[in-house]
Amino acid sequence: MTARLTNNARRFGSMQSSGTRQVAARLSRVARFLFILFATIFVVIQSQRGLIVRNYLMLGAALTALASCAPFPYTETPLATNFPTSKQPKLQAAHHWDVIADDLAKTLADTLAKGSVCVAPAGGCPSIFVEPIQPRTAFGQAFHNQFVSHLVQRGLNVVTSGPADITVSLDMQAVRFSPDRKQHTGAMRSTQSYAGVVAGAAVADVYELSLAEFAEGPTPQVELVVTVSATRGGRFLARKTNAYYIADTDAALYTPPPSSPPLHPIRVVGDAGGTAK
Repeated sequence: MTARLTNNARRFGSMQSSGTRQVAARLSRVARFLFILFATIFVVIQSQRGLIVRNYLMLGAALTALASCAPFPYTETPLATNFPTSKQPKLQAAHHWDVIADDLAKTLADTLAKGSVCVAPAGGCPSIFVEPIQPRTAFGQAFHNQFVSHLVQRGLNVVTSGPADITVSLDMQAVRFSPDRKQHTGAMRSTQSYAGVVAGAAVADVYELSLAEFAEGPTPQVELVVTVSATRGGRFLARKTNAYYIADTDAALYTPPPSSPPLHPIRVVGDAGGTAK
């Protein structure tokens, strides 16, 4: 009994100690933040009086920002973070469709060659049939033809109708996101513009050239997800999915046309003899 009481007392003391440490840690963080905040306010006041140089003001602001960015040990939900900066092509011409068709055809051919499924043209290749894209769209019809052309140019044994040894399917999905999504290219633009002013006309030309990489206008609202799959006997041999921006004004090229309303017969009764027409 005495040993049990002793263990309970130790456990209670340990819980008190842990709780005390957590409270002390929180108070320490709050005190540190308040100290930096008041120090920054003091620096601002003094800087307005001309007693402290601007560098101290910048240092105080940086310290405040650093303290405010320190994460809390516990939150009710995960914190939303950004992905590392990346680039995504924007489709704006039929030539762009041909470029991505060539890229996906190359990926498919390389994957089949690595698996020794199809080593074209030297090693021969089993027959391949590319299924038509459903539902039919202007982009889907053109992309299917471009994709098949690039497979044939790479020496793959593409047949005009199925069934075949390998079936290739193309899946397209146009996804509409919220409008007015942010696109952070301002920092690069301002930095390059400043460099152009300092270095002269030559750097200004480089500035314009570098900006040409980025599409004009806001971030597109509609994106296109393209998936290419090669299967045989119910098993995937190759599969690749890419995403692209599309011009919002071209969204109709990537979606099926609206279906016409069904026609219903209308019974018309004439005046001559009361017969129906």
